[in-house]
Parts: sequence; structure tokens; C-alpha cells
Amino acid sequence: MEDHHFSYLSFLDSQADSQLNCSLMSEFSDFVHDICEQDYTSHFTTDDIFPTREDLIKWVRGVAYNLGFVVIILR
Repeated sequence: MEDHHFSYLSFLDSQADSQLNCSLMSEFSDFVHDICEQDYTSHFTTDDIFPTREDLIKWVRGVAYNLGFVVIILR
């Protein structure tokens, strides 16, 4: 019975983490929208297919750096 209780608590913790991350991302997005005067979407749009997640992140960080931004990834 304890194993089921632990699994349920882990599930609740992961849901709470997910909701917190979603809330933080929403607030951060609102903040960025308030301070940015330009839409940078086109800079981060590509038809390239990246072989790995790390390659994608490296590309995104390079684009962001050239624009004067820093990429922060929340887990």
C-alpha cells in the first residue's frame, strides 16, 4: 500500500512542478512581451532539422547570443 501512496505523491509533485513551470513561463513571456519592442520570431524560424536536442539548443543559443539575449531552459 505504501508504494501506491508514494507513487501518487510523486505524481502530485510532478503535477505541481509542471504547473509551477507553466506559471513561470507565462509570467516570463508576459515580461518579455512588455519590454521587447520587436518581434524576433523570424530569427528563430528555420527549416533545418537538427540531429539532436543539443544541436538545436546550440543553434538557438547562437541566434539568441547574436541578438543580445541569453537562453534559459527550465526543467
